[in-house]
Amino acid sequence: MADGPRVTSETRNRPSRAGTIAVIIPAHNSGRTLGSCLEAVYRELANGDELIVVDDASADDSAAVAARAGARVIRAAENLGAGRARNLGAREAGGDVLFFLDADVILQPGALGALRKAFAGGDVDAVVGHYTEVSPAAGFFSQYQNFYTFFNHDRQEGAINWFWTAMGAIQRDVFWEAGGFSEHFRGASAEDMQLGYELSRAGRRILLVKEIRGAHDHRHAFGSLVRNDLKKSAAWANVFFRLNRGGRYKHGFTGTSNQVAVAAAYILFAGLVAIPFFPLGGGLAAAAAAAAFVGANASFYRFIARKAGGAFLLGAIPFHYFTNLLIGVGVTRGVLTYLFGGRVH
Repeated sequence: MADGPRVTSETRNRPSRAGTIAVIIPAHNSGRTLGSCLEAVYRELANGDELIVVDDASADDSAAVAARAGARVIRAAENLGAGRARNLGAREAGGDVLFFLDADVILQPGALGALRKAFAGGDVDAVVGHYTEVSPAAGFFSQYQNFYTFFNHDRQEGAINWFWTAMGAIQRDVFWEAGGFSEHFRGASAEDMQLGYELSRAGRRILLVKEIRGAHDHRHAFGSLVRNDLKKSAAWANVFFRLNRGGRYKHGFTGTSNQVAVAAAYILFAGLVAIPFFPLGGGLAAAAAAAAFVGANASFYRFIARKAGGAFLLGAIPFHYFTNLLIGVGVTRGVLTYLFGGRVH
């Protein structure tokens, strides 16, 4: 790795400087991707910027990788979880802008330049970046999840009502006025979505800037995606109903087509179950639901076909159907927890 700007002990308590960026990366067992992540960041840093890695009680060489790269390393004695680890890094940062970046995201050239440009006008409080269309990670599940996230984010432009910690920047004073990330959540959950809604309720301006690009080098497997969908859909639904008054705040994942897809997935399932007992009614319901499901997701499927081909699409459609069933389970849990006055971790 090429040498980059070195962080010294003198930066720890330095006063804020106009235009400086503190890149904050929480890392828990992230040794496989952290080196590439840091190398890409170093290519983008300017004088006065900081790079902070919060080693969240890793069992691998994450801290050593960060130290060799010259980043300032903050070590947590116990596993804090993503939200608390980011807050810890933010408390140590001196930059005017806090840029939260996941350890498996590789910034593309010009990313921090686009970030600086977005904040230059002075009327922006927070900025969110965008994945590249294709993930560097091999495997069906890794590529599918990257396609799904990219597609749903790409449907939005300009001003948004949500925040995203994979690549999300915020003015430091705005961040602390909002109280930072909620430390209620365990692991990576809906802490960024909650912060985004709270910023929106306070009248803050958040932009999606697609020129801030990062390649998501995350290896997913079937089990990790199942856990991810169940956990995040429950947490997001709970936050949505607690904070999204009047349905004012929109997100690509909560768009009409995705709502139709979840409903159609369950009607299709019910229709298939009903066929042995009510052949005609069950068959008609299943056929109509299948048509609605495919129709609602036609643009997503065309996107996948363009990027990965027909063979990949043949596997993606049934898996997408399955994940919509999982999302329905998660949303139901989140709503019920909200109705009984609870919060999803």
